[in-house]
Amino acid sequence: MYQGAPELCDGVDNDCDSNADEGDIPVPDDFVCLTAGVCGGTMPVCRDDAWRCDYPAGHEAGAEVSCDGLDNDCDGVADDDFDFATDARHCGGCDRPCAYPHAAGICADATCGLGACEADWYDRNGDSADGCEYACQASGDEVCNQRDDDCDGEVDEGFDLLSDPSHCGQCGRACAVDHGAPACVDAVCAVEDCDDGWHDVNGEAADGCEYACVFTRGGQEVCDQIDNDCDGTVDNGFDTDRDPAHCGGCNQACDLPEAVAGCVEGVCVVRECAPGFVDLDDNPANGCELRCTPTPNPADVCDGVDNDCDGVVDEGFDLQTDEQNCGRCGAVCAPANATGQCLGGDC
Repeated sequence: MYQGAPELCDGVDNDCDSNADEGDIPVPDDFVCLTAGVCGGTMPVCRDDAWRCDYPAGHEAGAEVSCDGLDNDCDGVADDDFDFATDARHCGGCDRPCAYPHAAGICADATCGLGACEADWYDRNGDSADGCEYACQASGDEVCNQRDDDCDGEVDEGFDLLSDPSHCGQCGRACAVDHGAPACVDAVCAVEDCDDGWHDVNGEAADGCEYACVFTRGGQEVCDQIDNDCDGTVDNGFDTDRDPAHCGGCNQACDLPEAVAGCVEGVCVVRECAPGFVDLDDNPANGCELRCTPTPNPADVCDGVDNDCDGVVDEGFDLQTDEQNCGRCGAVCAPANATGQCLGGDC
């Protein structure tokens, strides 16, 4: 230090004029300020005992932290410290965040995509626009409980509520059948099969296989007052009101003498007589009891025979007063030279 020495920027009065760092101090050749970008026009200044660059407030030393289209670090390139190809905050350009509801965004090739979902949120519709839209708390493998246990977007999948007798129509609704095995048909409990000796006659699952019955006669119904085919009806197929083989009851055959039998309201009747026989008394028990063959025009004949088979001989002829049949058929009252008369069966 001496009078007239060159002044330096070092906080020392180099020229001994009682002032430090005053005047036009030459800038060292190796001290250079950045002048690109927001640093344009920046000049070196001597301050606080050293050369300094008086950068503006927008200058960011080192890597840029503001993505704004400006060269904030004054390296000659704006926003070059941001990777627009992969930065999810600035995907394809500044302030283009990859943001999705309940999910992390990812950036690949300057294009946003859906990343990992938040806990208890799932992307089930495959639409990134609504992010991870499905809220669900997974509890394990799917069980039938009206919940989405495995959080796959479906409730109780894998359970057939239409045909599963353990979950018929809804979860936990089990079909039970007394004396048989249950089934589920179109979400309604039904009878699948009955135990031996039991039958579902009424078709109601509520009372199961309610009818106790053992097949007889090979399961073919016969008329014996037993339900052989176990259908709930005894002797079905047999008409004891009209069948002459079972008239009024099983095996009560109408066997009427000299007659073709019929059955009316459980009572044997004569349908038709055998040739040469007539039913006069309308009593089915003795069938067609009168042996008789009608003759043509029976009312015109007086011959001692029941020509009209009504059980009466020569009715219509008065053997007491008829001069042509007086006392008997063919006895004519014809005295000589007189008119005959029949009185009391005598001429």
